[in-house]
Amino acid sequence: MKMKNVYAVLGIILASGSLVFAEEKEKGLQSITSTVTKVFGKDNLFDKKNEDINEWYWLLGVIQNYVDENAGKNKKLLDAFAFCQDVSYQLFNTLKIAYNSIFAVTSPSSMDIIRMRGNIEQLSRKGIDLVNASKQLESEYYFFQKKKDVKEMLLRLMLSLEIAIGKLVRDFEKQVLKRGF
Repeated sequence: MKMKNVYAVLGIILASGSLVFAEEKEKGLQSITSTVTKVFGKDNLFDKKNEDINEWYWLLGVIQNYVDENAGKNKKLLDAFAFCQDVSYQLFNTLKIAYNSIFAVTSPSSMDIIRMRGNIEQLSRKGIDLVNASKQLESEYYFFQKKKDVKEMLLRLMLSLEIAIGKLVRDFEKQVLKRGF
């Protein structure tokens, strides 16, 4: 009889821990979506300097902590996050360089525009790599819920980065046409 009570108490503790963990994961997923919307939801990323970059870096730090705490030593999950982090840095560096070298000056050189198109083409290839990495991660199966949740968060981050890269490419071309370069 006493063992039943112990199991009941353990069940309640585990269930409440799972609820807290599920809430933490949901907050993380919502943070990704809201931050992507705030940072990349502008009409044109190049109309003005993007001041929301720090929020994205903060979000990456939060996700890194989440991955570190819940992925264990799973190399595939850790590598997937490292790849997302690398793509994020390249995305924002491309955005900053394009803004500062082309759109913040009155008349950029044709070499600046050609160089920038090369950078954007490189970023587009990273977008293709993201699609492939997300397909590969999606096919992974994890028994433990924590790893499943990390996988879900990383897939959301990858999708968000794919969307952001596509928006940056489109906005760059719109701005080039608008300015007649």
